[in-house]
Amino acid sequence: METAQLTPKDIKALKYRCRPGVILPFFILFTGFGILLGVTYAQHNCFCLIADTNTGLVFGGIVILALLGAYLPTRKYLSDISNGIKEVKIKIIKRKEQIVSHEAGSGHLQFGMEMKACDVYRLIIDNHFYPVEKEFFDKVNEGDKIAFYYAPKSRYLIGLDVLSNKS
Repeated sequence: METAQLTPKDIKALKYRCRPGVILPFFILFTGFGILLGVTYAQHNCFCLIADTNTGLVFGGIVILALLGAYLPTRKYLSDISNGIKEVKIKIIKRKEQIVSHEAGSGHLQFGMEMKACDVYRLIIDNHFYPVEKEFFDKVNEGDKIAFYYAPKSRYLIGLDVLSNKS
């Protein structure tokens, strides 16, 4: 399998995928500490986290759960970033498809109002649909070779690139 170096744009895309590893721990910490303080106040009539041994154990459990919430969703993406390479797979376009889709929630709010239509461009490769931008859709034809760039650990599809046109 061929490999290539990650570009700054690829690294940015992988870092963007790490967002749950930041949001989830804060949610766990704030929710857990709020509940812990509420229970402690209800039992001891004070907002102290060192009221008894059980409170300290629960406090430690919340911190460990938050650390796991930071590590588990991001470990593969961070490994891909530190690795610095991406895998390249060559595939051939079977079919191109342009369909009209309708925006969700734009329906008949008033009498006579039509749903907003938008064009969706996608390529069919190995019996899978890949949504693409209009510029990329116009650049390729059926039978063209496309390079798929994957992150090796997370298997995240980083991007597509046109290799050659059909002869």
